[in-house]
Parts: sequence; C-alpha cells; structure tokens
Amino acid sequence: MPSQRPSIYSGPGLIDLQLNGYAGFDFNSNPAGWTSNDLHRVRDALRRRGVIAAFPTLITDAVENILSRARQYAELVESDAQLETAFPRLHIEGPCISPEDGPRGAHPLAHCLSPVDMPDLVGRLQDASGGRIGILTIAPERPGALEMIRQAASQSICVAIGHTNATAEEIDRAIEAGARMSTHLGNGSHQMLPRLDNYVQTQLAEDRLWASFIADGHHMPFPT
Repeated sequence: MPSQRPSIYSGPGLIDLQLNGYAGFDFNSNPAGWTSNDLHRVRDALRRRGVIAAFPTLITDAVENILSRARQYAELVESDAQLETAFPRLHIEGPCISPEDGPRGAHPLAHCLSPVDMPDLVGRLQDASGGRIGILTIAPERPGALEMIRQAASQSICVAIGHTNATAEEIDRAIEAGARMSTHLGNGSHQMLPRLDNYVQTQLAEDRLWASFIADGHHMPFPT
C-alpha cells in the first residue's frame, strides 16, 4: 500500500490575514495561559502548510478581554523575533459589527458595539498591541463607523467591511472614508438575500475593495 504521508506544499510563501486559531490553539481563549511555545507550535504547523506569516484574529468580546489578548500577543512577539516575523500584526474582527442575526455570524450579541459608544477603541487597541493592529473589520452602517474608519485608516490600518447589513450607499461612504477590504465576503450574512441587489454583490463589484474569502469548501462552496 502507498504510504499515507501528508502532502507537502510547494510554492510561494502564503500570508493568512485571518487566523482565529490553529493546531489546537485559540487566539480568543484566556490570554493568561498563552505561552511562546503555543505560538511556536502554531507557527511550525502553519509553515508545513506553506503559511509563512499570519494575522492572529481577535473577535467580538468584552472590550477589556480583547485588550488583554492584544497585550499578551504584544508581550510574546516583542520578546521573540521569530514570533514577530510569523505574527506581525493583529486582525481585530469586531466588536463594532451588526447585531443582526445573520450578519453577526457567530459573534456574541451581548458584546456588539456601535463605534459612537467607544470612540477611543482604535487608540486603545494600538496601545495594547504596541501599534500592531493590521486589519480592523467593521460594519459601516453602525453609528460612528465612518469616523472610526477614518481614524484607523489614518494610522495605516487596513479597514475591512464585514459582518454588515450596509446599503450600497453606506458601503460607498465607508470606502470614501478609507475602507479597503471585505472580510470573508459571503459569510457573516443573511441566509436569504435579494437575488441581485445586496451587500455581497455590491462589495464584489466594487473595484476599490479587495475581497477575502474562506475558501475551504465549507464556509464557501468550491463552485462559488
């Protein structure tokens, strides 16, 4: 019988912009238990798949919990050059996202915020992470979102539209304010949408946005 050896990736180094966890480690777990060994294990497992760098992704939670994770991440990468190379920036996915069922996805409703309620969030995240926020995913229809987009973009943070129920006009205003990407387009959305006029089609047709997808055959079917 042929040996059941794992496939080995051969190609250019890949960068994963949204890594919630891998190799048994969850970036949204209690940060008090995180160690450099945990991150090295994730780094080694990713490299076997061809991923040479990744953005650990912190999702919607109580703001203090998100900040605690950002601080622990910063402490670990600041003390280890290999980890800093492997995990150079954070992706903050939430908490300023749609509270609606469907667009909210698996994010907890209790911790969904409007940017107007947390106007200093970007600064606090930057301080906690040592200036390592790379991507901020936000729903542009939330009150105060445009100002938060402008604030993040002015600090060279890539603002992504995601977990949103925005209209075409709200998406356009977000782009004008500095949004440049769509987070896992097609996921974190209503199960049923108008066939042609909807926020997925609007973003897909928008040349000013880069689209990211969860191309695993589960979140996004392979034919799509």
